[in-house]
Amino acid sequence: ISTNHLFVTNPGGSFSTHTFRSADIDSMHILFLMISFAAATYLHRRPAAIICGIAAGLSILSKSPLGILPLLMATTLQLTKSTKHHMGLAWISAAATILPWYIWMSMRFGASFLTTHFGYHLATRISLPLDGHDKPLWYYIKVLTGRHFFLSWEWLVASAVYLYLQKSFRDTRIHYVFAMTLATLIIPTLTSTKLAWYLLPFYPFAALIMGAATAGLLKPKKV
Repeated sequence: ISTNHLFVTNPGGSFSTHTFRSADIDSMHILFLMISFAAATYLHRRPAAIICGIAAGLSILSKSPLGILPLLMATTLQLTKSTKHHMGLAWISAAATILPWYIWMSMRFGASFLTTHFGYHLATRISLPLDGHDKPLWYYIKVLTGRHFFLSWEWLVASAVYLYLQKSFRDTRIHYVFAMTLATLIIPTLTSTKLAWYLLPFYPFAALIMGAATAGLLKPKKV
């Protein structure tokens, strides 16, 4: 409810056609991304590790390599001391989900698939602005501070500062949310081809920060 960008096509007259209501795969991509993210907080459990890996793989297959972020961040942060036992299982599950499609496509279409998929849709899109979408580096900051896209950037900034100042910020799960929020903003920013809907995965993690801060403020204080 904090952003029109998820539901309104071309908010404020700005070019942005992908929403949760459009017939695009962004919503599926984000759904699997969030499932992988949630499961990664329970990697000390074998079923959660498998779900985390499979969801990461499905997120990648549905839209982009960004789907590997929850698993990558969880591996980097080591969310709990026991996660090392099932981290490998999560990565194996992700590989088992992804590789069959890539192998099949490579066998069927050969070099043309590799050139188009990895060359054009990944390397070229990252390194060069395609189809005239050469926005400035601060483009997504402009999107986030535009009321027709995101209604409450001040709430997000205040929530982040509030959580940073709390003792609970020592919790690696809070670090995990912050890392995902920053990653889903920084990666599109560093990509040369900039489209407003590349920012869609950012909003659920921003909502988690805002929700956590609000819950902390509303929680009764111990006397």
